[in-house]
Amino acid sequence: MESTIVQVSNSIPSAYSSLSDEAKRQKIVKNKERRRNESEESRAIRLLASKIRYHERLAAETKEQRVLRLQNAKEKLKQKRESETEEQREERLKRQREIRKQKREARIDQIRALETVEEESDEEQIVFDEIEVSEFSIDDQENKKKTRKRNSSIIIRLPNRQSLSPIVKKQSPVIKSRRNQQKRITKEEENLIKNATDESDKKETAIIVIDSDSD
Repeated sequence: MESTIVQVSNSIPSAYSSLSDEAKRQKIVKNKERRRNESEESRAIRLLASKIRYHERLAAETKEQRVLRLQNAKEKLKQKRESETEEQREERLKRQREIRKQKREARIDQIRALETVEEESDEEQIVFDEIEVSEFSIDDQENKKKTRKRNSSIIIRLPNRQSLSPIVKKQSPVIKSRRNQQKRITKEEENLIKNATDESDKKETAIIVIDSDSD
């Protein structure tokens, strides 16, 4: 396994691999000290640059190099797990649980935010529907008013309601011609009404209602 590790390290040369163990330790200590004092902006830039270099390295490696790298990483992780103490293991598991909890809470917050947006959208749709219904009701009322106007009656006032009412009821049928035409009174009815008017008291009035279907 050590030979494979050397093969991988030689396939990807770096300045860090050529340092001695003591120089590597000093470099690690300096890096940790620098990272404690760095700002959030510097940290973000450093992580982004490190991520870019890592992906460039992965893109440059061959299939055999990738297999060896994964085998080495698996073996190193196994050795690290075997060498850790019970306290280190508990600490590691605690960190993992905390990370999973944070991810789960972030996911829940994201779902709640989406649900809030959907509820607001539904409320806007309900208001829009209410506006449409109210506008329809107004239009419907206007149409009813127009219909009432079209079906309104024509009132003719004549003298002596008492003497004319029996004649109008018995001898003045309303004749309909065609649709949307006014109804008219025959000549015979006009003569009867005229004769009755001459004999009646002109101070009293009678009302004859003639329906009209015209617009």
